[in-house]
Amino acid sequence: MVQQVGLVRVVTPGEINRQEQATAAQRTALNAEQFKSQLATHFHKAFRDARNHREAQGITTRLLQDLRTYRGQYEAVKLQEISQFSGSKVYSRLTAVKCRGASSILRDIYLSNDRPWVLEPTPEPDIPGDVASNVVQLVTTEVQTLQQGGQPIDPLMIEDRVRGLMDAAKKAEKRNAKKEAAKASSHLEDLLVEGGFYRALSEFLIDLPIFLFAAIKGPVVRQHTTFKWQPDGSKKVVTQPKMYWERVSPFDVYFTASSSSIEHTTVFERVRLKRSELYDLIGLPGYDEAAIRRVL
Repeated sequence: MVQQVGLVRVVTPGEINRQEQATAAQRTALNAEQFKSQLATHFHKAFRDARNHREAQGITTRLLQDLRTYRGQYEAVKLQEISQFSGSKVYSRLTAVKCRGASSILRDIYLSNDRPWVLEPTPEPDIPGDVASNVVQLVTTEVQTLQQGGQPIDPLMIEDRVRGLMDAAKKAEKRNAKKEAAKASSHLEDLLVEGGFYRALSEFLIDLPIFLFAAIKGPVVRQHTTFKWQPDGSKKVVTQPKMYWERVSPFDVYFTASSSSIEHTTVFERVRLKRSELYDLIGLPGYDEAAIRRVL
């Protein structure tokens, strides 16, 4: 009789760690896919609720009425009623004239040479901790010097000295805050101009007198390709994220049913993307590159 001997596999600690890491990575990927699926389901349901609420409130019908009124068009039912007694189909476009006038006034206010916004420094800037500690150290050194010279120390004099130095530090911080606000304003203005904010604001001001509401969105981050000159005189193609602003059609904006203000609502936007625009989202935070490439 031949006795069979079993084989025992010997696994090194390193291989065990690699297997555990691989198992953990698979579990993490599975959990991420389940989370994304649940998240997508949640947003689909929330969007359907917002769309149904919009239809129930008659907001789409109101927007269509606003657009027809601005364009000088009768509704189909109204045209049938006019045709029954052979009435005139000429539409007096007084609303369009008033809307254009209102938009012109708003553009004069918000798109003039003066900026429609301003950055103001805080009236009472905080004194940095190192400055306060330096003041205390300076006063302490001065007191020690006076004591070594045999001069009497008056507590009120110390308080006045500390107060004077702190007031001087606060004035310096106010000047620095004004300089920083001016620098930030210049930088922000550059971002707004390059990101198309004022063009979007102009289109927003056209919508505002026409529709029940108007919408402007931003900043929207997209990849932007540009050229940069190198020290050797050559040009290099550089792709980097950039902020943009854009006007959004009121027909593409949906709000949750329980919304009482823009700060306390979930806003949905129906977006139509070209292939090039979808491609520009690759590499930006918050976007699934693998999913985008599957769509493309």
